[in-house]
Amino acid sequence: METLLILPISFLMDMFINNFKLDIFAYIKNLFDKINNILHEKVYKENKILEFIFGTLISIFIIVIVFLISFYLLKLFYRIHFIIGLIIELILFYNILETRKPLEFASIIFGTLQNNNFNKARNILKENLKIDTEDIDEETIIKRTIEYATITSAENSIYLLILFIIGGIPICFLYKTIYTLSKNEVAIDENKNKKLFEIFLVKLCFIINIILSLISFLFYAISSLFLQYRFRNSFAILKKDAKDSKSILECAVAGSLDIEIGGDYFKDGELFERENVGDYMEELNYKLIEKVNKILLLGNYISLSILIFIKLIFMFLSVIF
Repeated sequence: METLLILPISFLMDMFINNFKLDIFAYIKNLFDKINNILHEKVYKENKILEFIFGTLISIFIIVIVFLISFYLLKLFYRIHFIIGLIIELILFYNILETRKPLEFASIIFGTLQNNNFNKARNILKENLKIDTEDIDEETIIKRTIEYATITSAENSIYLLILFIIGGIPICFLYKTIYTLSKNEVAIDENKNKKLFEIFLVKLCFIINIILSLISFLFYAISSLFLQYRFRNSFAILKKDAKDSKSILECAVAGSLDIEIGGDYFKDGELFERENVGDYMEELNYKLIEKVNKILLLGNYISLSILIFIKLIFMFLSVIF
């Protein structure tokens, strides 16, 4: 029952009250990196096998501890009083849910491009994506904006809605820990070699994200259907261009709007290669950002509605059987 209250309330809180959040997973990541540095200097040094073993064991230890602490703390609060537990879980879910942020980001870029303020748009992109933006043109700005908004809208909102339905805050915290420690938080993929210390988390996060991205793709496709975009083309692009969780999400938007996104980019002067997603039909126009935002916003509302409906069905079946 608490799920049916927490999901819509936290969703609305995030949409209208988005300024009071604390990123607790940044502290966990700092601890993880410090442990890695200490072990690298004192224990495994250049021994790749030991690096992998220690990295895997410590990764499992941290994610299990995070899960157990969140699980038993919530259990304690609910035992004290149902309302207290409900409020705590509501606050915790609101704290990690980010439905509004990618939409707001895209809207700001839309406004700056509308006013031909390209330098401001480049600076906003650089601040959020941490990539080199000094020499990129308007079309590339639009591409990166669409990619970032599409991916983060799913990863920081729809994924968490799905996971909350499955297991509440403990499962969400488990995922956020894996996601953060795997250093998968960058919105566009990087073709760099991951350290063996974190490779277990990288592989685990990859598998989880593939599953979640396919579900999110369906929500985006349904959204495109309601908006009367070419949602069927999304499935054709998915079959052609999907390589990982991020490109799966991009396929939904690129296919429904008949656009091509992706492509190489620079970070700290280094070239990172990315496959293109979609078919090049015409040059990108900043007005496409507004269409993308409609897909993402409606996709989030659809995901929330469908997930609540699924939860109600399971509750009904549990009462009968």
